[in-house]
Amino acid sequence: MKHWLLSVLLVVCGTVSAQITLVKDSKSSARIIVQDKMPNSKTSAQFLQRFLTEISGVALPIENDKTPRKGDILIGGQSSAEVTEDGFSISTQDGILKIMRISS
Repeated sequence: MKHWLLSVLLVVCGTVSAQITLVKDSKSSARIIVQDKMPNSKTSAQFLQRFLTEISGVALPIENDKTPRKGDILIGGQSSAEVTEDGFSISTQDGILKIMRISS
């Protein structure tokens, strides 16, 4: 699980064209939003929160079933994107970073 999320973060850093600032000057208004009730989504959100806290010193709150706003990270839900590996997609839309599983 740890390697999966680290891979996600590395891919995001390397391929996302829209910039989203999560932490600036030891402050953040960003949240990690868990969109669904899947146990893996909650676990991924907790791992991401821990990782971001370690590298920035700021703990982003994890919230469930909230409407995401610009600067938030949305985890969960299904994407219709065609992916041949890994089983997840990463995208940005309206300043929201989306990490979703691929629908079967």
